[in-house]
Amino acid sequence: RCAPPTFPQTRRVCIVTRSSSATPPSFRMMRRVSLAVLLLAAVATAAPVCTPISILNSDFNLNIGMPVANWSYVDIFSIRDHAALGARANGHTVASISTTTIDGNNFLNCGHGSIFNQKVVDSMVLDHVYNFSVLAAAAANSIAWAKVYLTTSPQNQAQNIAIISDFTVTTTKLSVPTSITQWTKITARITVDSTLAGQPLYINLASLRDNATTALVAYDTVLGTDCGEPTTTTTT
Repeated sequence: RCAPPTFPQTRRVCIVTRSSSATPPSFRMMRRVSLAVLLLAAVATAAPVCTPISILNSDFNLNIGMPVANWSYVDIFSIRDHAALGARANGHTVASISTTTIDGNNFLNCGHGSIFNQKVVDSMVLDHVYNFSVLAAAAANSIAWAKVYLTTSPQNQAQNIAIISDFTVTTTKLSVPTSITQWTKITARITVDSTLAGQPLYINLASLRDNATTALVAYDTVLGTDCGEPTTTTTT
């Protein structure tokens, strides 16, 4: 911008100014740009999808007595178990104890020294998590011991098939009910690593009290889910 000369000046005086668009960007503006870039590359991780596992005769309603439909059986202590062994109707009574089921239907009387098992997965998938739960109760007038666990093949009489689990598997003590049978939920879970991937999966329902003929374990309502890997998505 130039001003006209004034006496005694003979030259015009010019003042040069910078355009405001040439000023460096402020810190606030730079931060906004950075946030915008981050938002354009957002990563989201969804929870794993869990689907029910089909367990055959999971509520033991297909028949009464032995053999129990769809379940294999092994006597782990002797060649014979209690006479009440097998699928039994709601209200079945042994030694003055009537086993009352939650759904009003059958239950499994697992005796005092037996295992019932079933293959529940044909081929385990790497990084999948398999979850199971089952209800257990004392089915007679002595304290019973129950054990629910997973293996890659059916358990045998020697019980030397290794247990696979995400946690230590213990025996559950089932106290004698005073009136209606009180059910306890027992859970089992395995996360599949490279040594287990591709192998089958079996659930085992055991009774472990061979020294008392009226220490009987009742099982009911076996449930399972297969949970896959978490899904990660990136949006830009």
